[in-house]
This record gives sequence, C-alpha cells and structure tokens, in this order.
Amino acid sequence: MHSWFSSHTRTAPKYAYAMGYVHGLRHLHARGRRCRLVWTPHVEHSRALILEAAQQCAKHERVLVIGSGPLYDVPVAQLSWRFAEVVLADIVHLRRVRQKVRGYKNVRLVTIDVTAMGEALYD
Repeated sequence: MHSWFSSHTRTAPKYAYAMGYVHGLRHLHARGRRCRLVWTPHVEHSRALILEAAQQCAKHERVLVIGSGPLYDVPVAQLSWRFAEVVLADIVHLRRVRQKVRGYKNVRLVTIDVTAMGEALYD
C-alpha cells in the first residue's frame, strides 16, 4: 500500500497505522504549524527545560528522548553538540523528522512503543 502516510512513515509498525498513531502524529504536526505563534511559549519553555536537564548531566555519552514526536520542542542541534549520541524514540517518525535529523551523524531514530501495549492491543 502506498499512500501519503506510508511515504511519510515508512518505518512505522503495521499496528501504528491501524490504531491511529500515524494519523494522530500527522495531525499534531499540522496543528503545530497552524498554531505556531500560540505554541511558541510552550515550545520555548520545553526546549529550555530539556537543555537545563542536559546541562546537569555528569556524562555526555548518550541522551534518550522518549516520545520525540514532530520535534517541535526537542532542541536536536543543541543536544547533538552536547552528547556523543542522541536517541529519539517514538512509535512513529514522520519523513519530515527523518529528514531533519539526517544531517546529524550522532542522532539516531528508534521506532518503539515504549508502553509495549500497542501491538498487544492490536492483536
């Protein structure tokens, strides 16, 4: 099946489509673009909190961001400079996200359902 969804989320597990994860992330991305001005304070605050936590790390070997989403509030560039490896984990990574991190040699996308419930519920 080739559709807008599959071309944007080719690494998503089958159940992620059926259970609406792909659809939800696509809409979150669109809403973020549409509501950019209203979301700016929240996004800036979230990015600042992440960077503050990163500064407090004694080691800078690896950082894991669980639920990285469309990356609006994840300061990828700054994390990439600070850590040897940046792992962005989510159940779906849209093509836009994969393209954005492509230029960072130390950023890795991991497709995972951290709840371990999606596939079980789907089955």
